Amino acid sequence: MRLRKDTMLRPSQTATIAPEASASRHPGFARIDGELYTSIRDVDRLPPFLMNVVGNGDVWLFAGSNGALTAGRRDPDWAVFPYQTVDKLLAAPAAAGAVTLVRDGDDLWEPFAAAKEPGRRRHLHKHSLGAEVVFEEIDERLALRFRSRLSPCDAFGLVRRCSLKNVGQTTKTVRLLDGWHHLLPPGVTQATYERYSYLSAAYMRHELLPAEGLLVAALNATITDRPEPAESLRAAVAWSAGHRAPRRTISPLAIALFRQGADIPVVRDVRGEFGFYLVEDEVALQPGETIGWVSVVDTALDHAGVVHLRRLLADPESLETTLKVSLAADVAGLRRRVAASDGLQATADRSATMHHVSNTLFNVMRGGTPVAGHRCPAADVARFVASRNRRVHERHRDWLEGLGDIDLADLAARAPERGDRQLERLCREYLPICFGRRHGDPSRPWNRFSITTRDAAGRSVLAYSGNWRDIFQNWEALGHSHPSCLPAMIGVFLNASTADGYNPYRISREGVDWEV
Repeated sequence: MRLRKDTMLRPSQTATIAPEASASRHPGFARIDGELYTSIRDVDRLPPFLMNVVGNGDVWLFAGSNGALTAGRRDPDWAVFPYQTVDKLLAAPAAAGAVTLVRDGDDLWEPFAAAKEPGRRRHLHKHSLGAEVVFEEIDERLALRFRSRLSPCDAFGLVRRCSLKNVGQTTKTVRLLDGWHHLLPPGVTQATYERYSYLSAAYMRHELLPAEGLLVAALNATITDRPEPAESLRAAVAWSAGHRAPRRTISPLAIALFRQGADIPVVRDVRGEFGFYLVEDEVALQPGETIGWVSVVDTALDHAGVVHLRRLLADPESLETTLKVSLAADVAGLRRRVAASDGLQATADRSATMHHVSNTLFNVMRGGTPVAGHRCPAADVARFVASRNRRVHERHRDWLEGLGDIDLADLAARAPERGDRQLERLCREYLPICFGRRHGDPSRPWNRFSITTRDAAGRSVLAYSGNWRDIFQNWEALGHSHPSCLPAMIGVFLNASTADGYNPYRISREGVDWEV
């Protein structure tokens, strides 16, 4: 799949990373495509640490500063790379995720491999909104620079934009092997992988569609020991674009063969193994020349989703535009969420500015943020009332369905007109909050996150969920930015507390979870 030289899928031809002057007590900064990044030069001199890279939808990504990563959609049970605790992730960065190998004659270079040889420098850049992380390694002896940009993208999954630049004075001819390894298809939950990883592999089937260069990975059947039919109807996918002369394979032996300098077999069907998606390419780089490509992985696609993706891949120009727009929309959407909670500010101290953005973003991710204009969709209000009190919902079904999109203040004002104190109470407790998820990450395994942005039909949903103490702590700050939501927040707080001061375990849109 060839793309023209000025395509967005070859981002390094327009992207520049330039360190900016800053006081020694502040971290460094960089500019990539006009966006501000925090930079840590020679990051491998620090002990490995974990980062949360944030998307505007339900794609999640946790990455280690040493290249380790786990990612997926919605929650850990939809991981496309194994979701494990932070110690396991950082201890084995090459166990799963992205992989790149570069062969220059007899020299083999594996950027961000566990063992770093002398003459190689590693830098890390993270987007000011936390929406992207850039891994950069320079091999001074080979005169090559490799960069990998990882971005969650609601429309496509996890997008990895890579570039390789010849920073020397002579022409370089190199072989590349790049892609993903240890992919998990849907149906391999966190608990299943932790207890039955070897057995899970026996259920897996990976198929490469050569026309589109698309990997489709799925389970032959749901993992069960019961004598019953159990279909698995969702798949993980991987694809790439921007290579000059790609040879794609899903062979689990490809990485080892490439290291040995041997030919890579083109394998299109693999069963009983974890997923691999690798692309071999050979390029000649003139001094100062940069090549770029993109590699994408996603999960939980149904049949219609796979067909839609195949159609996009069949039209590279449309794909280029769609991917570019989708990536920009994710960053813009995330910026709007932070801005709506007073997270954007302009000061002379860039470190303090970016720290405030990060604090606000994580507060929003835990407690959620109200939709624009505090708009309350009638269907959602009706669902909320029905989930809390079915009898009240039945008594006022027609009224609820006829509300239309109503402002939060108007909802609270109109409810008393019905003369039902229970309806009034529920309407005063309604909050049009989205993007709230119960917080958790690989460093806090006792908490589980769940990013609910759409329902089964793909429609946007309003939802929040969090531990009792955490969510009200987040709402305390959120209330300063959205004071009209404070009465409802206080109502939720009071209705989730007993007269003797006993507090529940979790608060969500569906109600209260008490500890058992």
